[in-house]
Amino acid sequence: MKKLTFLKLCLSTAFVVYLVVAIDFFPFEMHLNLLEWDGTRPAKFVIIFIITIFFCRWVEFEKFFTKKEK
Repeated sequence: MKKLTFLKLCLSTAFVVYLVVAIDFFPFEMHLNLLEWDGTRPAKFVIIFIITIFFCRWVEFEKFFTKKEK
């Protein structure tokens, strides 16, 4: 059960970051296909994902890792 909670946290965060990176707001283009991303989009995804994990979801991850097994 503990692995599923961790996976749920990572996947929900990854999905939100994917949508942020996939949508360009200036010319309003959508690049939803991962295979068509150029070299900068995966780098943006990783950077924004790490920032989101540390700043927005840190409390949830801290609760997950400090939870004691019974």
